[in-house]
Amino acid sequence: YALVDVGRDPTLIQRCLTKVGVRKISLLVLTHFDLDHVAGLPGVLDQVQVKKALLTQFIDVRPGALDAENLLASYRIPIQKVSLGDSGFLGGSSQKLSWLVLSPHQAGQDSTSANDGSVSMFWQARHFNIFTMADLPATGQQRLMDERRLWWKPEYKSRPTILKLSHHGSADQDPEFLDWVHPLITTISVGAGNPYGHPTEKALSIVFDESSFTKTASILCDRG
Repeated sequence: YALVDVGRDPTLIQRCLTKVGVRKISLLVLTHFDLDHVAGLPGVLDQVQVKKALLTQFIDVRPGALDAENLLASYRIPIQKVSLGDSGFLGGSSQKLSWLVLSPHQAGQDSTSANDGSVSMFWQARHFNIFTMADLPATGQQRLMDERRLWWKPEYKSRPTILKLSHHGSADQDPEFLDWVHPLITTISVGAGNPYGHPTEKALSIVFDESSFTKTASILCDRG
């Protein structure tokens, strides 16, 4: 299994992992160190075995970043700080899932904030693709568009794509990027009753724009 971010509440992520029966995680991705993405980490490490963790190369000196790294180290979990081009795979030959980091740049160059330096990824399976966009803003999404010659292959378009929309459905989305991704399914991970108004009407209007050919969108809510 792979787990991308852990939410704010250790109890909620424990409950989720128990419900789906996860006891081992091969790849834990902490996209950046906002507390709504990493504060639930103790709930993961107390419950499951984690083989490896991926962290952003964007330099973040906030206490949450140091606390997360120290906690991973205390459980002796190997850490890889990643940037554009880093890659790997999960599973065996029959169920192989490859992953490729799309952002940030090496050492977080060109990222203007923790969100802009968050780890966005492209996952490729036999029958589908997945984009996990972390909290990447429109400027970062446009960077991915500008750099797609470095990582995109035409044959990827032969598979349907699932998109995890960036930043909980905030208004900071790039319509050109979303139209190019052309997702069959769009998911939005967002806290129920959150004070930010996420997902925003702007994001939803882009997702449900008929010209984008997005067929399905689901909003995954928790109480965090």
